[in-house]
Amino acid sequence: MSLKKLTICFQKLDDLFKEVNEAINVKGSVIDSEEMIFFDSIKTFRSFMTSNKSNILSVISKLKPTSVYELANYLDRKPQHVLSDCRSLESHGFIKLIQEEVGRKSLRPELVFDYDVILIDDKSSTPLTISEKSERIINDAIAS
Repeated sequence: MSLKKLTICFQKLDDLFKEVNEAINVKGSVIDSEEMIFFDSIKTFRSFMTSNKSNILSVISKLKPTSVYELANYLDRKPQHVLSDCRSLESHGFIKLIQEEVGRKSLRPELVFDYDVILIDDKSSTPLTISEKSERIINDAIAS
């Protein structure tokens, strides 16, 4: 049984700009993979990925809320605080907020793709389980 993973990688901003400029100069393309998200350091990632944001990702994966309001109810948090965290997660590429065209035109949060686990490209970090499938596999591995 395989897990779909989202990998967090680290690259200094100067190196990223250098890569982009080199790609432009040779008329290449810079392809942003949806399986990778870049941060400039592990410290930046750890300060960004709070327990509230991690919980949001898990609830989106497991319960598939139809709106930010419903997500806030699942989390027992104020909708405006959940929306703020969702906007932050969206701006970093973890989720997308889809404007619903029916009813109150609410925002529906969903993962950018159906990933199960977030792997951090750092030897001292443990994976973040997002889906029930990843939790089950990891718990089974621990029990064995």
